[in-house]
Amino acid sequence: MCMLHVLLIAPCLLPSTRPRIERPIAAAAAAATAEPPPQQGRVALSGRSRVVETGLNDGVDAFLRSPRSDVTLLHPASATPMEGGGFACELEPLSFFSLTVQPLLEMVVERSDARSLTVRIIRGRVRVGERISESVRIEGENVLRWGEESGAWQLESDISLQLSLRSPELPSLARRVWISSGNAIVSSAAGRSGRKLLREVVRVAATSASGGGS
Repeated sequence: MCMLHVLLIAPCLLPSTRPRIERPIAAAAAAATAEPPPQQGRVALSGRSRVVETGLNDGVDAFLRSPRSDVTLLHPASATPMEGGGFACELEPLSFFSLTVQPLLEMVVERSDARSLTVRIIRGRVRVGERISESVRIEGENVLRWGEESGAWQLESDISLQLSLRSPELPSLARRVWISSGNAIVSSAAGRSGRKLLREVVRVAATSASGGGS
């Protein structure tokens, strides 16, 4: 679903900390006026974004009803069908300086009624370099709805994401700021991904309707 692989840069963008090396006397002096001890562990970041495209034609309706649209909705670099349904998807790798991060998502497309479907992440991990990291877990879904409004078709994407990761060691106040910043990054990534997906759906649906295939 072009689904949010941009969001996986979030752990790389959030602030990190390094352990401080202090001399014993300085450490003792600091302890006398110490703040509450730093907190670390797993945190859950979340975000949600709703975007809408209007003025479409009815080719979008026929396209999204069909399983032919599944690959467009998943938008993977590669997708392998899984036993029992769904796809194991490798999204495009993301490179930041010397770090390469690739989202590895297991996703399903669920069609519940004539003009609604859900693209759901049932398992999400990342590959960092050559290693699959278990420190980041991804869950989320994208609910697409479409219908006719005032003689034109409207398409809506409603994305919700949850990202679970290890946080750096931070004092409690800084940790709250860190989590708030992380939630904002996840929401922003969801919005960008939703807009990109809707543009791609409209483009491929138009190509399919004109006989160009998908």
